[in-house]
Amino acid sequence: MSPGAPLLLTEDEALTGEVLRLAAAAGTPVEVLPGLTAGLGPWANAEVVLVGADQAARLVGAAPPPRDQVHVLALGSAPDPLFRSALDLRASSVLELPAAEQWLVEMLTDLGDGAHRPATTVAVVGGSGGVGATVLAAALALTAGRDARVMLVDLDPWGPGLRRIVGLDEPTGVTWRDLAQSPGRLGSRALRDALPGRDGVGVLGWPDETTAVPSPALVREVLSAGSRGHDWLVIDSPRGADPAMAAMLGRCHHVVLVARAAVGAVASAARVADRLRSDGAAVGAVVRCRRGSPLAEDVARALGLELLCELPDQRRLDEHLDLGLGPVRSRRCPLALSAAALVDRLGVGR
Repeated sequence: MSPGAPLLLTEDEALTGEVLRLAAAAGTPVEVLPGLTAGLGPWANAEVVLVGADQAARLVGAAPPPRDQVHVLALGSAPDPLFRSALDLRASSVLELPAAEQWLVEMLTDLGDGAHRPATTVAVVGGSGGVGATVLAAALALTAGRDARVMLVDLDPWGPGLRRIVGLDEPTGVTWRDLAQSPGRLGSRALRDALPGRDGVGVLGWPDETTAVPSPALVREVLSAGSRGHDWLVIDSPRGADPAMAAMLGRCHHVVLVARAAVGAVASAARVADRLRSDGAAVGAVVRCRRGSPLAEDVARALGLELLCELPDQRRLDEHLDLGLGPVRSRRCPLALSAAALVDRLGVGR
């Protein structure tokens, strides 16, 4: 059994058979032990621990150290004392089989897909209107997608639409509306396969019809599944403060604030930067200006942010976007160079 494989602790043959059947359907091997008689190594090393109802109270008595990803399993309805044991173990959930079969298969599928390493999650926010945050988000995703699995998420219902920016004009694949109509846990592989994509980048955007803003719970679930199934998660975020944005910021490793080197734009960006910092976000600045201009450092200093890179204007960009060619026409164009600098900087250590 490979290190980190899911661990099932039970002596219940019926439960063992059921879990192994589901694990086979997910393509993920599961190690089965009757308890922790061999020590705490399996408990500490497993990616996920599944505790049979027959072992829960006994395990509480053994007092193993707290850990994440512990789930208590029962065949049929779980008795009340089992929930008490689950609380004592700090378990994430109590699963009743067969009702929770789909959830368990999706979770095991994620593990078998190698999706346990979370993605580098980056939100791109415009400091003012029309500063190019959506285009930069698309360029960043397409650049990272040359060597990694990337999910590009459009969280700005009032923006130009990432699907069109990257050149996906055909209404294929899932959108926010589809996910809002699909309750339950999202599997990382199922989400990745359902997204429309271009050049290795899956794009979650909006349908052509007016759609309600997703709930914070849906945003958290989508970003969690996306993070499990990709190497990079790039989010085009609105400037406004709302519950969905707050749910998103809590999952970001980096927030990129795009500011223009103009007095009014800097004043607007400063207000956005203050709010992002108050939410605990790790914010850096990208400044729209001529390449090599000393204004970039001045703008970042005025915002109280680290300068991540400059973002020069790119000739014929609007024409390329109108033709559905995407924002990155060559690896030497200004957007590609700025995006590559961000990939190198934000991806360090991950």
